[in-house]
Amino acid sequence: MKYKALALVVLLSGASGTYAQEENSGPSFKVLEELVVTARKKEESAFDVPVAVTGFSSDAIEKSKITDIRDLVSFTPSLNYNAAASIGGGGRVNPNTTFRGMQNGTPIPQEQVGSTFIDGIFVTGGPQSVNTIDVERIEVLKGPQSVYFGRSTFGGAINYVTKTPGAENRGEIRADIASYDSHNISFAYEGPIVSDKLFYRLSAASYKKGAMYQSSTDGGDLGRESTQQGSLTIYATPSDNTTIKFRASIQEDDDSAAAIALLAGNEAACNGFSYNTDEGRISTPTGLRYFCGQTVPSLGSLGEGILSANTSLNNLYPPNGQTLRDVFVGNSLGDPFIGGEFPTQDEFGLKREVTRLSLSFTHEFANQMELAGNIAYNDSVAAAIIDIDSIGAPDSFGYVPIKLEDTSAEIRLRSAQDQKLRWLLGANWYDGEICCEFSGSTRNIYGIGFGPGSNNRQNNFDTLGLFGSVEYDINDQFTMTFEGRYQEDEIEAVAANTEVKFDDFIPRVIASWSASDNTNVYASYSRGVLPGTINSNFIDRPSFQQQQIRDQVGNITNIVDSDELDSFEIGIRQKLMGGRARYSLTAYYAQWGNKKVSQNIQVSDVPNGPLAPANSVVIAGDQDLYGLEFEGSVLLNDYWQVHASASYNHSEYTRFFNSGLQRPFGAQNFKGKSEPQNPEWSGSVDLTYANKLNEKWDWYARTDAAYRGKSYLSSANIAELDSFVRVNAQVGFEKEDLTVALYVNNVFDNNDWASGGNIVQIGGLGSILGIISGLNQGALVQAPDKRQVGIKASFSF
Repeated sequence: MKYKALALVVLLSGASGTYAQEENSGPSFKVLEELVVTARKKEESAFDVPVAVTGFSSDAIEKSKITDIRDLVSFTPSLNYNAAASIGGGGRVNPNTTFRGMQNGTPIPQEQVGSTFIDGIFVTGGPQSVNTIDVERIEVLKGPQSVYFGRSTFGGAINYVTKTPGAENRGEIRADIASYDSHNISFAYEGPIVSDKLFYRLSAASYKKGAMYQSSTDGGDLGRESTQQGSLTIYATPSDNTTIKFRASIQEDDDSAAAIALLAGNEAACNGFSYNTDEGRISTPTGLRYFCGQTVPSLGSLGEGILSANTSLNNLYPPNGQTLRDVFVGNSLGDPFIGGEFPTQDEFGLKREVTRLSLSFTHEFANQMELAGNIAYNDSVAAAIIDIDSIGAPDSFGYVPIKLEDTSAEIRLRSAQDQKLRWLLGANWYDGEICCEFSGSTRNIYGIGFGPGSNNRQNNFDTLGLFGSVEYDINDQFTMTFEGRYQEDEIEAVAANTEVKFDDFIPRVIASWSASDNTNVYASYSRGVLPGTINSNFIDRPSFQQQQIRDQVGNITNIVDSDELDSFEIGIRQKLMGGRARYSLTAYYAQWGNKKVSQNIQVSDVPNGPLAPANSVVIAGDQDLYGLEFEGSVLLNDYWQVHASASYNHSEYTRFFNSGLQRPFGAQNFKGKSEPQNPEWSGSVDLTYANKLNEKWDWYARTDAAYRGKSYLSSANIAELDSFVRVNAQVGFEKEDLTVALYVNNVFDNNDWASGGNIVQIGGLGSILGIISGLNQGALVQAPDKRQVGIKASFSF
């Protein structure tokens, strides 16, 4: 606590009169802020760009207290984040980010339907290791973005744009200290190295989210997170027309076990529960443990004792008599994925080490054509030890080693932008390695033994993309844009000793109409592609097992074709009240074909033998999606500003078989059902009042509320998480370069589950029978953050 208190003292004393004070011109709310985005690889006004985009300036990031993806979701329509999406351990291990309800059927990095970028450069593995430290703005793009951003973006993309050093020496200290021993402290300093030619920016940050829960089994922390990060940016302007930006960052994450729980269904709730399917009305088996036709009980109704996961490696013994500390720290079993290049864990939880390097440039020619490009290297190595059943019984544990490494390069040539006919040509190359485990299904103890599973895998990716656009102003109001990308993806499954190549052409056509200076309307058709994959868990099986799998899931192939999304979108943006109000409204309809879905299977060791659970295989399904997105801001007067957002995202399977759900729910054809783990309705509203306090100080008060609707646990759509509203509030004071604010998060201490999904209950001595029968179903749920009180301050010098 000493260094946290010292940081606040430095901030508050640093502005006690060192700098002369000038009378402020009054409240800041005169006009709504204009935001520039780079959704199409060029700077455009967010109001004018014909793409569904939600943008956040540095001031909005600060006022909204956006630290990472979890905060971003609250203020972004059609964006969802599920930390308990799979058996990956919850928290920041391997969550699932979705756009418009488009959830990947195989929650691993190479199958994400939406991707994360920093300065337009792909971040392997998703947003869970990216925070807003050193970020100037955030752009959330919804709908297919494959033309400009490549693979794995047909649901959408998040682009974090980092700060560029300025020409003056200046620094900034920020400190945020809150209850539950939490803090977020950062320091940055920038200035010239060579006047008008070379500049630098150094930043460092320490983030800690204290544990809000303790395990009822051993009293250990649940939900604690910490990040240490540092970055260096060098910015050069060797000529008036040339810029070069180099950025290097390192980061270490160290988290405890996540605050997740496994809720077993009520044994009597599903005895012959009847529900509708495309094949008619059916009944669940007798003895099914699940929440049929009801919402899952909240944390408030169950009590915190339900959070019972193991957190310590001491006094827990696998069947061979060794402690888990011997296995995971000492590597007594000689596992090649424990230790070595992977961080050593001494408790349940996650450790991650991230290095990111990037170099980008722009050069504008005399005729206003622009050449731009970048080259980047990313390396992320993580290890997590998880309690797979999330209960106190010491019998089911997993180790999740994750290594993500890639190198990429891009170059673009853009025509002058003041012509009626404008164009862009570009090329992108990506080489990546993804290894080794993402579901926690390896190195389990099911009361019968300990050892690595067969889901260890390494996939290598080599991608070449050629992209371009032609934009033509038919007249002063109408513009037509034609965009396209040709992409080759070579994928190597190392364990299966198989390589495959996919060739795809990805188009987008946009018609834009500027009805007036205050009204923009657009309509677009776009295609998104998620490259196919190798069915590694099917391709190397003996023929009798392959036939057993076909008997369960129908036709299945060694190579699964690419997912394809055909999306139709219309949008309107308007400014009203002389620029003091604006809104955007977007409607979309999309068809998702050949959706890859990971299916649980059962096979026998010998022909005609008894079936037993085995690893999943990938089959294909189809899905329709449609929805509405709204965002609007109003300056009610010079003092009051309100911003609101809302989204409706509906999905419906048109072809979907899941054999893993047949035993518990009595059906495997779920045509007509909705995508689980994604709410149909969500929204937010924030209200801010700003005024002068006296001649030296301004002040503001803000409250925001985020709504998340009900969401189904599984594709059967017979159990769901309840809807909830969470409210935050803050009051702040600003003087010259000093800002101080008091805040409360989750004002009413709402205790509904933050997210969750369906899972087979595997804990306890009867777990093997439960897995085979499929009757021990449950909900894996993420606990919400509790009410938290804090103070934050920033000082620029």
